[in-house]
Amino acid sequence: MYGRVLWSVIRTIGQGYRWCEQYRFTSRQKKEAEGLKDALVLDKSDSTDWTVISGIDKLGLGLFWYERREISKGDFGCPVYRFLVML
Repeated sequence: MYGRVLWSVIRTIGQGYRWCEQYRFTSRQKKEAEGLKDALVLDKSDSTDWTVISGIDKLGLGLFWYERREISKGDFGCPVYRFLVML
């Protein structure tokens, strides 16, 4: 399930869904998602494994550990909540 959340974020950012404009990802979340996507594309080797593990960690922290400054959008301001609603 955790992998699905991360991949959903990567795919959502990459495809630029219309609701992404209303419920924006933070610049950190976008950067970490791009970093993980790039790491997954790299050649499969032991050094790449650590890059992927680090990317998973960073994106996960970016999704769960951040302060929402604008709470007027309610729970949909949280990308994890949006993922759960899509299920």
